[in-house]
Amino acid sequence: MNSAEPRCSWRQALRWLRLYSLRFHGGAVDLGSDPPEGEGIARIASDAVAVVSRDLEYWIPFAALRDVTGTCAREANPVVAVSLRAVLSGWVDEELDPADPQQILWHSFITRAGRGYAGAVRAVSDAGILLSTRESPRLVIRWEELGAAIERLE
Repeated sequence: MNSAEPRCSWRQALRWLRLYSLRFHGGAVDLGSDPPEGEGIARIASDAVAVVSRDLEYWIPFAALRDVTGTCAREANPVVAVSLRAVLSGWVDEELDPADPQQILWHSFITRAGRGYAGAVRAVSDAGILLSTRESPRLVIRWEELGAAIERLE
């Protein structure tokens, strides 16, 4: 790309996109060329995009996005005045015991290296996200390592 060419932000590019697929460092979300009603871009935040696919909501930081495919949307995708950190702060649950096999783990994370973790969010800070997983009671995913944060919607 020539530095004189105009550039747009992910936020601008996603605003009018009917999403078919999205790749991020660590994984991908493929909706196909005719996504079911209710699937696709749910919200565009200040630093991330929320994509719904198969009863999962993926929050993907713009810094982790690699490419997207789609076509023009009939309506603009909603833009919300919230950050990814604020969304994940709402996921904090100090009561959930991920070691209990009967517990449903509502949140999971994919690192930019492609490693997945399911667990309970214990804290969100400048350092990153503190999780308790079935394997580790204290796991930190640093912001620069985060590929996607996923919430089960069912």
